[in-house]
Amino acid sequence: MPFRIVTAYFNIPHGHAVSLFLPHFLEFHSNIDPDTLNDDRGILFVKRRLNEIGHFFGAATENELKNELLNLLKNIGLEYSLAKLGLNYSDLQLVLNSAIKNKRLKNNPRKISVKDLKKILDNAYYYKNHVLNYALPFFKNLLYVK
Repeated sequence: MPFRIVTAYFNIPHGHAVSLFLPHFLEFHSNIDPDTLNDDRGILFVKRRLNEIGHFFGAATENELKNELLNLLKNIGLEYSLAKLGLNYSDLQLVLNSAIKNKRLKNNPRKISVKDLKKILDNAYYYKNHVLNYALPFFKNLLYVK
């Protein structure tokens, strides 16, 4: 996973590194479908877990969840952008090359390609308080999963 690489190579504490990628991975997982499913427990299981995370933060939409996560980082004094933490854009290639080789990536509930991971890294690099490139609402079709 990219947060392990960011911690190892750029000395960003592990918890902080995880928090930088969390909104982007949640967003990525929200678009899971039968073709991208990588979890034997099924799509409903993944969607329920995502729904639980949103409810935990009191968020009903993707944007609300991102705002809540961003506010949490701001309130505890953590930066939320890889760029603002001093990484150069060229550093993302090292992170990408290392992360895509990580065996734990196969444990991801959604299949993840190099292109997907690159988009997640780009979003974490440029992260701002707005809806990013994944256009579908985070909780569309998730709020009423029983």
